[in-house]
Amino acid sequence: MSRQNGSQPKPTQVDITMGALKNLDNHERILVALYYYEGLTPEEISELLGKDARNIQQQLDQIHAKIAHFLQVEEASSVLTARVYG
Repeated sequence: MSRQNGSQPKPTQVDITMGALKNLDNHERILVALYYYEGLTPEEISELLGKDARNIQQQLDQIHAKIAHFLQVEEASSVLTARVYG
């Protein structure tokens, strides 16, 4: 996506989040999709997948921490890049 003047838009939170999602495995992406995009509860996901609800909640907590870590790394990288090139 480019602007009319030819400059590239700055990355948005959505872009950064999509980058973090690329670092998840397929099972983790499925859980993210079911929980965040479909709005299912851990109990509903557990019924759908035939897994224990506590296990699903633990996996969601781990995924959340993993995404938060990737976002912090990307943000730190952006700040460093801005200092070097800005």
